[in-house]
Amino acid sequence: MQARKPNLYPTCVCRRCELEKEDNDHVWKCPSAAETTTEIWKEAMGKINEWGVQATNSYNASRKREYKRAVDRGRQVPRPVPIHWWPPSDADHVRGFSSIGGARAVHSGSPAPDRDEKPMWNVSDLLRGITPLSMLTEWSAVFRTPMSIAKTVLHKFVGYLEAQASELIWKPRCSATIAWEQSQGISAKDKTSKYTGPRGDWSQGYGYITHDGFSATIVAQSQVLDRTATGGWCTEEFGM
Repeated sequence: MQARKPNLYPTCVCRRCELEKEDNDHVWKCPSAAETTTEIWKEAMGKINEWGVQATNSYNASRKREYKRAVDRGRQVPRPVPIHWWPPSDADHVRGFSSIGGARAVHSGSPAPDRDEKPMWNVSDLLRGITPLSMLTEWSAVFRTPMSIAKTVLHKFVGYLEAQASELIWKPRCSATIAWEQSQGISAKDKTSKYTGPRGDWSQGYGYITHDGFSATIVAQSQVLDRTATGGWCTEEFGM
């Protein structure tokens, strides 16, 4: 906001913690949101078995339908063997999200080192609705299921994180910002009025460049799954 209208916003400090500059990552990593992030994560983890059973049942039903269609057409095909969902252990889960920076710490609720020194993706990316391919690959091995089942479960997991983060992190952030604006006498008209003076560095503003020169909402197609992130952070549909 400071980059857009420096005449209204003298600094880009976060209005929730009042400690650090707010950018695309800080919104989700803000100390004021840490406890909420842990709670959201635990709730999502607690739903994985439910999602896994649903995805497995759907997978088996689809294969059964395909088998029936083939038989009806006179083809001789082997009868499909049903796939079973085996609930992953806590250690399995830790291995499954080990490629995500900060995930071990959020999962344990206390500081924990990342597996990779410089992880490409972080928990904040999942909260924005981005689903990394690396996580799908690792979860598929952990679940010991066909890739399509792991993909369905992962989409539900990230979708839940995103929806809850929107309600419990993003909206409170907006409320805190609006409260500060009101205390400063900044009106809606002020925010929509055209500013023609010098601007700040766009790369430091919320919604702009964060990941090594790339916007967090625009990532390479080879690195993300084919899901559409909703909730306001990203509208592109990523293809594999």
